[in-house]
Amino acid sequence: MANEEIPIEFSGLAYAPSTENEVYMLTAFLWEHLPYKIVFEEFEVDPQRQGYRHSKWLDARGKRLVDGKWENITVEFKLHSSGFLRDLEKYPGLKEDRVNLIICWCDDAPEIRDYVGEVMALKPILFSLPEDERKRIILYPNKSNKLPPESSTIGSLLSQFSEANRPKVEKLLELWPQQAQTGVAEILFHRGSKTILRACAYSTEHIIVTEYANESTKGAILSRFEGKMLPSKEVSIPLTSIELSVLPEFIDMVAGT
Repeated sequence: MANEEIPIEFSGLAYAPSTENEVYMLTAFLWEHLPYKIVFEEFEVDPQRQGYRHSKWLDARGKRLVDGKWENITVEFKLHSSGFLRDLEKYPGLKEDRVNLIICWCDDAPEIRDYVGEVMALKPILFSLPEDERKRIILYPNKSNKLPPESSTIGSLLSQFSEANRPKVEKLLELWPQQAQTGVAEILFHRGSKTILRACAYSTEHIIVTEYANESTKGAILSRFEGKMLPSKEVSIPLTSIELSVLPEFIDMVAGT
């Protein structure tokens, strides 16, 4: 857990979001920097009362201003956009009654755009601001203060990966020169205080490279391992695109960041 000093004049989020509740708060803190105006009319939206074809209680509904006119929207808040993939599996009707807007901290699942109207990631919005303004909103935006559940272990997270991909994650753990830590459905590969890689046990199993040395390294990772650039400037690589035999090469590229 991070334990930095908090200045007495500071008021805001001390660390980067690690729960959906913090995404709610950060949306409010970034209100004037959002790409358009939004009005929230209702939270915890009853699907039956609204006549939806799915049974999921949506986080919110309201309106957004488009070309000078208000249009009705439904909204889901997620820490990572990939969290919505689990909702799509659990509530198939969500693919028919599309959610108009996902508001998240980090957009790590480009594939959900086939099923939602738009994804608004707050991380790139925050980091587009001058540093002094960022630090008035989140004091340490590159650090998290969330401890994983005690029941969450590397072993238990490994068991969530498919049989085809589990050996690859085990090899990453063997090759990684520093400590790995458990997250929520993720294994976090650290270097110092920064997270360099995240191995994600979502329905689409993938690795996210969160830090790289320069544009050349990023480009090499994208081309060599069939990665996708996320709006957050991170690189997402499906585990199916990485053969076990090339993981040492992959780690050499990433660990040099």
